[in-house]
Amino acid sequence: MGSDPRRRIAVIGGGIAGLSAAWRLRQAGVEVVLFESSSRPGGWIRTTEREGFLLEWGPHSVLPSSPRLIQLAEEAGISDSWTSAAGAARRRYVYRAGKARALPGSPFGIPFSTALSPFGWLRVLSEPFRANGGSEEESVKDFFQRRLGAEAARILADAMVAGISGGVPEDLEMASFAPAVAEMERKHGSLFKGLISRSRPKGVPFRGTGTLKSGMQSLPEALARGLGDAYQGSNTVTEMYRENHQWNLLVEGAYSRDTDGFDGVILATPSAVSAKLARPHNLRLSGLLESISYASMVLVQIAYDASKCRFKPDGFGFLVPRQQSLQILGAIWSSSIFACFVQTIFFLRAACFLGARLLELLEAAKTCPFWTRRTWFCNCNFAGPG
Repeated sequence: MGSDPRRRIAVIGGGIAGLSAAWRLRQAGVEVVLFESSSRPGGWIRTTEREGFLLEWGPHSVLPSSPRLIQLAEEAGISDSWTSAAGAARRRYVYRAGKARALPGSPFGIPFSTALSPFGWLRVLSEPFRANGGSEEESVKDFFQRRLGAEAARILADAMVAGISGGVPEDLEMASFAPAVAEMERKHGSLFKGLISRSRPKGVPFRGTGTLKSGMQSLPEALARGLGDAYQGSNTVTEMYRENHQWNLLVEGAYSRDTDGFDGVILATPSAVSAKLARPHNLRLSGLLESISYASMVLVQIAYDASKCRFKPDGFGFLVPRQQSLQILGAIWSSSIFACFVQTIFFLRAACFLGARLLELLEAAKTCPFWTRRTWFCNCNFAGPG
């Protein structure tokens, strides 16, 4: 991106995408103004603290394979805030047939795992001998079924997609959902060979999974501080229109400077908001944005006295495939991963589990002998229609 201080760009949306765009434009010498409707930066990245517990309501950790995000943290001056996950975080589970079953940490652990049947694991082990194929728009389910077998697609792919996006594997395109995994097949001809040849990125300031000591929201807060007056919170862009080959904005809020004469606009808002802003200018683009579906999700966080509980979480957590009877997406044992976090996070499956079903689950958790409460927190996050 070349430096052109005469250009003036508006960024609408103060989540991590909008903040990153504004940050890079500022580095390139472009005059930029970021408008965020809420009073805080970060969008779905949100951290709160209550009674000594750090609660993440969005992403709670970062993988070493996120070099650009790690670089952003360094540029924002918070690289010394990273902390590494405990060794227990390497243990992960999938809920199947009434039990949380350990996933193997390597191919050598497959004979000891009951996450799949023996036949299912044998089919997985045959993956290096399978021919390449598949279409460019192949779904996650079809990709897993072709490479690893029907059982792995039904159990592992379903659980993986639920844990990452809350979606379903048949509705997601593999090349978009997990491009690095799809690239393993293209480059190495096998997922196993791709995993073996993969090397750890250099310069990662944490081991395994990492997070920020004050919570993930400290990253967007640091970026907003670094942008200075270019970041304008509590200012909502309600309309944009073209005049003399430039963009003018209508803004509700305390922003009192010129909102006219932008050379370009970056929309970094939820698709429904972007669709509304784009509708007067491009009906096709607006329609495409409106067609993007979101998976609604409820997030419940529970803190309890572990010394009075028979169950001792030891690992990252577990995921629940749709075919199982447990009506949640999974659970993260947060304080087993990072000491600063609350003990358990439940992700409920979808909007159909709100209302009476949610109340039923909450009452069951209150009375179950496994959950001796110290404090009880409940927060519902809706990621859009779906």
